[in-house]
Amino acid sequence: MVADDAAWRNDLDKNLDKKQIGRLACWAIAIVVLLRLQSLWQTASQALPVPYSEFEKALNDGRVADITVTDRALIGRLKTPEGNKTTRVANRVEPDLATRLATCRVPYTRVVENTLIRDLMSWIVPALVFFGLWLLRA
Repeated sequence: MVADDAAWRNDLDKNLDKKQIGRLACWAIAIVVLLRLQSLWQTASQALPVPYSEFEKALNDGRVADITVTDRALIGRLKTPEGNKTTRVANRVEPDLATRLATCRVPYTRVVENTLIRDLMSWIVPALVFFGLWLLRA
């Protein structure tokens, strides 16, 4: 019985050459990357775009836990989720925003967005994935 197991393992080792193992590893990595991207996409979809007036109403009602201020938008994390949404996003409108946020006693931050790397990666990574899959097939 032990001899049969050893013979089976030797046959398996001979049949799986390095090229096949490399292909399997690349497929496994591709699946992990795709699952991670799907997770990031799902997290991003938890934000609800709202008009500034509705954002301000949620802020005044005390439903917002904290706020992030970007160049173009306000991102508010809700204290309790509304449906499956945990974040509200509104375009910036008011110039005296910091003064009004201070009166609501909510922590807020300002983020300067640099999207160059994100934009480049959104074009380069998919191209590299397809090129890698093409190389594996060849």
